[in-house]
Amino acid sequence: MYYRQKILLSLIEFCGRRLSNTKLEKLLFLYSKKHSSYYDFFPFKYGCFSLQSYHDKRVLIKNGFLEDSEKSFILKKNISFIDKIKNEDSKDLINFSLKYKKLTNNQLIRKTYLEYPFYASKSIILDDVLDDDEKKMIPNHRKLNRKTMFTIGYEGKTIDKYLQILIQNQINTIIDVRKNPYSMKFNFTKKKFSEHLKRVDIDYFHIPELGIESDRRAKLETEKDYKSLFDYYKKNNLVHQVNKLKNIYSLLNNKKRIALTCFERDFYYCHRHIISDYFETHYNIFVKHL
Repeated sequence: MYYRQKILLSLIEFCGRRLSNTKLEKLLFLYSKKHSSYYDFFPFKYGCFSLQSYHDKRVLIKNGFLEDSEKSFILKKNISFIDKIKNEDSKDLINFSLKYKKLTNNQLIRKTYLEYPFYASKSIILDDVLDDDEKKMIPNHRKLNRKTMFTIGYEGKTIDKYLQILIQNQINTIIDVRKNPYSMKFNFTKKKFSEHLKRVDIDYFHIPELGIESDRRAKLETEKDYKSLFDYYKKNNLVHQVNKLKNIYSLLNNKKRIALTCFERDFYYCHRHIISDYFETHYNIFVKHL
């Protein structure tokens, strides 16, 4: 069991062993912001949301720790994880639960909106929660018109953190430049990945022709190795994909804010920076690496 799941179960236990989906999500978010961040969140229809928390719910139901409930997180009888978490986390959870567990769902929603307005930026219930003056605090995410090409890798990121970064930068289109869009991280495998992006109104395109064969990425150890790989890529791959590059440029002109994505955290060690360099050189496009 992952340690974050023990934190999740302990939070439910400290807060009465039963929490509605909404209350759990808001409490987990506030705990992550005010104490230890074991879950990431992104703005969604009702405020802060974590896909990971719901994935963990399904796993914990399957493994017999939570009741099978669609609308609530319910700890099964005789289940306790308080003695299985760190002392400092236990103390934090005790103090946190005493302060927040009696708040209603509406009070928690309102609190998260006012204290962390970015996470309310996509809310469809904003008018029901805040008055007109309070709503002025919420980012309206007016569309930025400056054409910008971003690049982002998902290495070391949860899907929730990844989506949060895209929304913060008002990215509306993802260009997947992996040769094979599969991943050990299930949420970044093509079908599931595109579904997550669609949830937050981000378009997804996969252009495998711009990827690098996995066998060419084997045994990369030094900067010289990477330089040789990218030199080969420019001379033997990129120059033959002019039509695909033109397609990306067309998308950029249309969508304004797009991102090239691949695995590596550091763009310097990923071929996506070779692609973005091409657009900087040939089209004078502003590029930002996230």
